[in-house]
Amino acid sequence: MSFAPQRPHRIIHRLAVSTIGQPLWMYASDQQLVKSILDVLEGLMRLEDLGIVRHGIDPGNIFLAGRVCDGPYTYVIDLDHTESGSRVPAPAHQPGNVAESLAYALSYAMLRKCLVLALKGDKDGRYPESKNAAAFEHLMESYTSIFGPTDDACFRNSHFSKFIWIYATRTNPKVEAWMWDHGPGAPLIGVFVELYEAQSTSRVQSMMASSKQRRSRPSTERVLEVAPWIDFETLKALLQNALEEETSNPSERIHT
Repeated sequence: MSFAPQRPHRIIHRLAVSTIGQPLWMYASDQQLVKSILDVLEGLMRLEDLGIVRHGIDPGNIFLAGRVCDGPYTYVIDLDHTESGSRVPAPAHQPGNVAESLAYALSYAMLRKCLVLALKGDKDGRYPESKNAAAFEHLMESYTSIFGPTDDACFRNSHFSKFIWIYATRTNPKVEAWMWDHGPGAPLIGVFVELYEAQSTSRVQSMMASSKQRRSRPSTERVLEVAPWIDFETLKALLQNALEEETSNPSERIHT
C-alpha cells in the first residue's frame, strides 16, 4: 500500500518466539556496554546505507544478546519505527535524531544500572557495601528529573540534558565516593564529558541564533535552525576510543 507515489509506506516486523537477550541496562561490564552501543550504531548506519531510516531509538528497543561470540552483541527491536524507500536521513536537528537518542540511551543505561546496584547490591552478596541508600536516593532524584516523564518525545528532546547526572554526584561526597567504587570507569566518564560539552555548546549556539532572529525578523518569518550536536561518526569515534582504553586497562567495577 502506498500513501504517496514517491514514498511507499512499509512496516517492517521481526517476531521472536524465544528469549533473545536482556535489557541494555543489565550489562555486566563497561566494556560490554560500549561494545553493545557500537554494535547498534554500526547496524543503524548500515540500515541507512540500505535506504532504511530509523527516526530515533530508546533503551527499550535495545537488547543485549545472550552470547557474545560469533554473533551480534545486541538486537534492535521495533523496526516499525523505520522508514524505507528513501536514502535521505531524518533532519539531524529533530528530536528523533538517531545519533542523539542513541547517546541518550547510553546515559539511561548507565544511570539505571547504578540505581539497581545502589538499591539491591550485587546479586551474590560479595560486596554488601554496594547497596547504599544515600546513593540510591540521590541517583533516583536525577533519574526522575531527567528521564521521569513518560512521553518518549521528552526522552529524545535534544534541548534537555541527559548527561548532567554524572556531574551532580560530585555535590555529595558520600555519593561521589560510591560512584568512584561502583560507577562507570574513566573511559565512559570521558565519553560523558565529551557528550555533555557538545550538547551544551549546541544549546548556546541555538540560543544565540534565536536571539538574532528575534531582533532581525518579524515573528512570522522566524525559523530556528538547530545544528546537530552529535552524529554517527563522532559518536562512533568517542566509543571506539573508550573501548580501546577499557580493553587495555579494564575498570574494576562491581556489576550485577
